[in-house]
Amino acid sequence: MTLFREIMLVLLCGVLSASFSGVIAGMETPAPSDAPALTLTVAEISLVKLEPRMGVALVVSPDWSRWAYVKQAGDQFAVVVDGQAGRLYDLIGEGSLVFSPDSTHVAYCGQTVDKCAIVLDGVEGKQYDGAISPVFSPDSSRTAYAARVGDKWLVVADNTEGKQYDSVGQLTFSPDSKHIAYVAQSGDKSFAVLDGVEKEQYDSIGSLIFTPDSQNVAYFAQEGKNHFIVAPGVDIAWYEAAGGLTFSPDGKHMAYFAMKEGKWFSVLDGLESTKYDGIESPLFSPDSTRFMYAALSGDKWVAVVDGTEWKKYDDVAGLVFSPDSQHAAFFARSGSKKYVVKNGEEGKQYDDIGSMAFKFGPDAKRLAVNYDVISTRGVGLVFSPDSKHLAYLARVGWNWVVVVDGAETGKYTDWVASARLHCNSATQVHAMMLRNDEVFSVEVNIGE
Repeated sequence: MTLFREIMLVLLCGVLSASFSGVIAGMETPAPSDAPALTLTVAEISLVKLEPRMGVALVVSPDWSRWAYVKQAGDQFAVVVDGQAGRLYDLIGEGSLVFSPDSTHVAYCGQTVDKCAIVLDGVEGKQYDGAISPVFSPDSSRTAYAARVGDKWLVVADNTEGKQYDSVGQLTFSPDSKHIAYVAQSGDKSFAVLDGVEKEQYDSIGSLIFTPDSQNVAYFAQEGKNHFIVAPGVDIAWYEAAGGLTFSPDGKHMAYFAMKEGKWFSVLDGLESTKYDGIESPLFSPDSTRFMYAALSGDKWVAVVDGTEWKKYDDVAGLVFSPDSQHAAFFARSGSKKYVVKNGEEGKQYDDIGSMAFKFGPDAKRLAVNYDVISTRGVGLVFSPDSKHLAYLARVGWNWVVVVDGAETGKYTDWVASARLHCNSATQVHAMMLRNDEVFSVEVNIGE
């Protein structure tokens, strides 16, 4: 069992061609008899068609007002943003196409035969020998990326170059967007760099995050076989391994998991929990008063909520607290059956739902789950702003459908993994779906 069971977002296999073609379909689907009395009205907009078996990147802005994709033209590629194609490159950096948090900016890495440059809002930056995907600050006003000059790497923040190192990584902005930090390596030593100032050197560094007040960083360091946390006001404790560093939303609590003598445990504000064979997904509630994680005991996983073990399963994943912090939920698997567990109560079983993610509505009364039976991708789920409706994607036979409060609508071949469901009102849900070789923007209107 690995320490981190990472959920990969796998992009569709195809190169996008063609352009916006307008609304092509509208249909009404009543809810099943055992579901709430809803009528789902669907409008589909054909966005693009796929040319088979070519790499593709398609992304939707966080507010779902914009979309962009990579299009092939002969032996070259261009990024199309809002229907407008940019300049051609020999390659677009894999996974580099990204919108800013406020959806107003888009950036990617454009590569020629021997050079590459970050392109921000259509403007090409300085060319380097190599570059890694750009990162936006939380307020969307700043950008940073790693660039290579010869065999050295540096961080370019707001078009200003930093010092060159053997390698750089884990770029992150502070919550207030005023500071930037990353991990650099020089020789056989690694260290954190905060606003250009190098911190103490160690054999390795991981899990770099900012403290909630944005004034400092915290991370795990390794010296020889010993692992320990480096954070303001925290005494050093030695471990065989450690991970999952997180702060509570109010910034008053810190948690992580660690290993001693081959056993794993959580550490909450310096206090060690019961020992297990594995631990992952430490999570604080939104009001910072509750804490839970998934633990491996023998060959079974269990959710440990506020220090109490719940029922054991073959697998536990997707732990989440409701916004009001009153409810805890997760995905569980027993044999081939998979279902949602909310406050200890098991929901309906499914034969195959794969990886799932969970989210409560603002009033904490409704719960939804994302299904994925094709791969370990995760498209998420969404609640309406008034929390009266929940939406997610499910597979029925070999077809994917949009589900709202138990009512199913649409019939699709697949869905675009990089586009999460979006609900911009109490009566509307958006999804990006695939039917055969065509990608659709799907708008589901909810009627009582």
